[in-house]
Amino acid sequence: MVAWLLIQIATQVFPFFGIPNWGVRLIVLFIVIGFPVALVLAWAFELTPEGIKRTDEVRPGESIANRTGRKLMALITVVAMLATGLLLYRFTRPQEGPGAAASAPGQAAAIPEKSIAVLPFENLSAEKDDAFFADGIQDDVLTSLGKIKDLIVIARASVMTYRGEAVAGKLREIGQTLRVAHVLQGSVRRSANRVVVNVVLVDTRDNRQLWTERYERTMTDALSLQGELALEIARELRASLTPPEQGAVATKPTENPDAYVLYLRAREQEFRFRSGSKPEAAAQLYQQAIDLDPKFALARARLSLRISAFGPGSAVDPTRKARALSEAEEAVRLQPNLGEARLALACYYLWIGDSDHAFAELSRAAELSPNSAEVWNTRAHIYKRQDQLRERIAALQHAETLDPRGTHNLANLGMTFRSVRNWLEVARIGDRIKAVLSQERFLWGPAYAEFRMSGVIDPLKKVIAEAPDPPPEEDLSLLKLARYELAMLERDFPAAERFLRETPVERFKGWTQPKLMQEALLAVARGADPAVIERALVLVRQEIE
Repeated sequence: MVAWLLIQIATQVFPFFGIPNWGVRLIVLFIVIGFPVALVLAWAFELTPEGIKRTDEVRPGESIANRTGRKLMALITVVAMLATGLLLYRFTRPQEGPGAAASAPGQAAAIPEKSIAVLPFENLSAEKDDAFFADGIQDDVLTSLGKIKDLIVIARASVMTYRGEAVAGKLREIGQTLRVAHVLQGSVRRSANRVVVNVVLVDTRDNRQLWTERYERTMTDALSLQGELALEIARELRASLTPPEQGAVATKPTENPDAYVLYLRAREQEFRFRSGSKPEAAAQLYQQAIDLDPKFALARARLSLRISAFGPGSAVDPTRKARALSEAEEAVRLQPNLGEARLALACYYLWIGDSDHAFAELSRAAELSPNSAEVWNTRAHIYKRQDQLRERIAALQHAETLDPRGTHNLANLGMTFRSVRNWLEVARIGDRIKAVLSQERFLWGPAYAEFRMSGVIDPLKKVIAEAPDPPPEEDLSLLKLARYELAMLERDFPAAERFLRETPVERFKGWTQPKLMQEALLAVARGADPAVIERALVLVRQEIE
């Protein structure tokens, strides 16, 4: 009876207090071992008013076992009722999970306890050009943490604006914005063949330092630093790691420090791509890293991803396709459990239109890199090709939780909501993008969504008319695209044709309809000859096929 009572307490009460399952198993094991011992003792001894005596020494009527048994039965009954009540509560209380926030609009979801953002590391090197090295160390730590399923790790694109003064005294605000309970801050000093890294782990909810450490290594020894850091942080956050995760986190990317530096430079070029860097520059640096270390699987995977990214402009180039496939396959051969290698294979299959193989590799990549927003963005891209907009929105929303300030992902999500005419969400996403950019840039998305909801065009005209000059790194094409849309709404077709002609094809890449489709729609709106419209639509079909 006591054994049954202990098992009920363990199975019902332990989970309520967050005690892991091994605690319940330990209790059951002790009971199994102790039960035969208890039976032997109960047979050999008897409970009397004078204490415990051997059974053959007790006279009839002297035992109090019956009275004690009744009291024990009453106690067990009360405890059993409490355990039953607790069990009913656990089964009937509202369940928490990924969909909890969606099912209760207006209620702020609790920030996950095991969540972290790795902020940009400060470059303390004498050479300011070594900033790429500090950013690379930060990215490697972030990527290593991202392989741990028990953690939520925010993508690099969402944290890169939090440098220097943008961080001072704002950790609580950063935690709320990124929906994380912890941030990792650090600094890197690189000198000759030595690297010094200082890190501090902070709880954003009360600005309390949880852990701090200083590492001083040679460049060769520093190759394993990101894995050591990730394991220490996971330990501090009490995250559970499976043996495969431990192996993946601790694996060195390469044994060659020079190849590693080239890899970090290539990563910097990738992240700078949208601000003017040539896309070929990263691929060339990855190739140089591979030349120094042919077993550098991560560099091969990233090179394959860069080649596949050129796909739209080189879809008929069999040499590029063959190279993208060979680099991805070699990366998988070198490291079968490398998430980036599986992602590279998925992107290759996406390029050649093999969605089934792409999905299979993406599923494997998601298992190996559970915090990769890149994986979910790729999945969303496949859904777009298949016209599965509901699934695409779900994938982009999942990517948004991992990369809440990534404007590329937010823009894709906004355009998809636009495709399904969900103007309320279009406006929300537009406001999110404006808040992320935090500077005077032209964005007409929210005003356009408001027009679609209200039918009043004057606010939209005002936004476009008062649009500021674009920053130096941008041209006027975004503003011309907005003017094209406004001209179409006002039926000013000559102006619409002029603005459309001046808007480059690249500006329509995020849209569900390419520039050729806009030209066809303009021909329909102007009442062009049916033969002209037919030729325009044939060109559209040829392009999307």
